[in-house]
Amino acid sequence: MKALKTIIAVILVLTFTTHADAWMGNSMTMTQQESSGTAWDTTSACTEQYKLNDNAASSVITASVGGNLVYRNNIGPINTSTGSVAGKIGLAMDFEGSIEYANGTLPTVFDGIATKDHSISLWMNADTLTGGATFDRIFEAWFDANNFVQIATTQTTNEVQYIVEDATTHRHVRTSNILSTGAWFHVVGTWDASENTVRIYLNGVEHSNAGDNATGGDTQEMRIGSRTDAAALTFYNGRVDDLRIYVRVLTTTEILGIYNNGAGTEDLSGTI
Repeated sequence: MKALKTIIAVILVLTFTTHADAWMGNSMTMTQQESSGTAWDTTSACTEQYKLNDNAASSVITASVGGNLVYRNNIGPINTSTGSVAGKIGLAMDFEGSIEYANGTLPTVFDGIATKDHSISLWMNADTLTGGATFDRIFEAWFDANNFVQIATTQTTNEVQYIVEDATTHRHVRTSNILSTGAWFHVVGTWDASENTVRIYLNGVEHSNAGDNATGGDTQEMRIGSRTDAAALTFYNGRVDDLRIYVRVLTTTEILGIYNNGAGTEDLSGTI
């Protein structure tokens, strides 16, 4: 009888330990979660990728997928070597907050926001998060005044916001007050056109705070670092790395996979 009680006690301890470990796993770091071995692959859905490793006597920002961008200031094209800095992965492009940006042709996924799903993924590292305009645009894709998307910092509250303007309906969602300067953050915004749903993820975790209205530019293009009309006080001050655009809503597994890849690769597939 005593032996049976001992066996039962051991089983109870093991059961408790297993469940405790599973519960604790909810708060594990992303590095700890990388051992799950779950495969993900976004290759076929990615229509634009900019690793932003350019560092040359040329203004061209080379696309790994899609069309190239041009690095500029308010005077005209400038060499990427002037803005190349250490990135989250390899190099990144730095935008100084008042005159610098990169622009290119508007991807076709943004010419029909009402009917086309999309996802935008990027790494950001802000130099400033206070002062200036209410929103500094990290990314904008502008089709017209009633159809555009933005990823922008909210200067007064140290948040990042994802905005989708769909035929005069303004939809927006933002993170909690957890951004800080001099640190890398992974941001993903997704748009489900059939459900009219916007979502934002920060470092692989979804946030659902209500966002604020923000106006768009006036030029049909895609831009990093400012609004497409380059209006004063809409410029972003900081670094951007590994910008990707997808033609569907990314799954949470894929978003976590891209975030975990930030430890050292810019691949479009992998495991977590």
